[in-house]
Amino acid sequence: MRDERISKRGFLWAYCGSFGFAIFMAFVGGVFAGILGSYAGVSFIVATAISIIFFIVTHFVFIYRIWKEIQDGETSTSAGLAVGLLFIPIFNLYWIFHVLTGFVREYNALLKRHQAKLPRLKNGVYLAYAILTSMSFLMGAIGLFFVRVSLSGHPSPENPMQVFAVMVISTVSLMNQLMGIAIFVLGILIISRSCDAINKLPPLRPVEINYQSSMESDDLENTT
Repeated sequence: MRDERISKRGFLWAYCGSFGFAIFMAFVGGVFAGILGSYAGVSFIVATAISIIFFIVTHFVFIYRIWKEIQDGETSTSAGLAVGLLFIPIFNLYWIFHVLTGFVREYNALLKRHQAKLPRLKNGVYLAYAILTSMSFLMGAIGLFFVRVSLSGHPSPENPMQVFAVMVISTVSLMNQLMGIAIFVLGILIISRSCDAINKLPPLRPVEINYQSSMESDDLENTT
């Protein structure tokens, strides 16, 4: 059995572990912050932030690796560009679609170029992940806006704008939690399917044109 191009088990452990640890620390911090004091609350917040950062880094490393493994000289996007443009605010909401659905398109085109008799990837899971991720960021921005509205002025249950803002914040929070669960499950499917697909690839060689044979065929045509 040949070595894996990309470690499915490693990425799944990193993905699930960082996500699970972030959820656990956020829960524990929320429960025990009031009991143990503000310093404990800050410690839990820092631990949660570190695990979220690790979760994001895992995403970027995974995206870099899957794009790197399908480079054959004809791939439209390099691995570095696929990851690099995700750091651009707002634009990354569009770019995530290219990174995920574009990977499916490029992988299938790669199989066709190299005449590899392997199953083609399907776009559904990748597209759903991109849509939910973009929606989650947008909902988060809406939530932050209404948090600012709810904190403006003197807090009062009789202020209709503040009451409306609190309702929006609660709704956005619930929707983001549900989308977070869906994103997590879809992420597991993407990692599993992408790693399986890449590990089945045969050794790739850059696509080159055989100029010598082309010139010989041209000379043959001219002489006839």
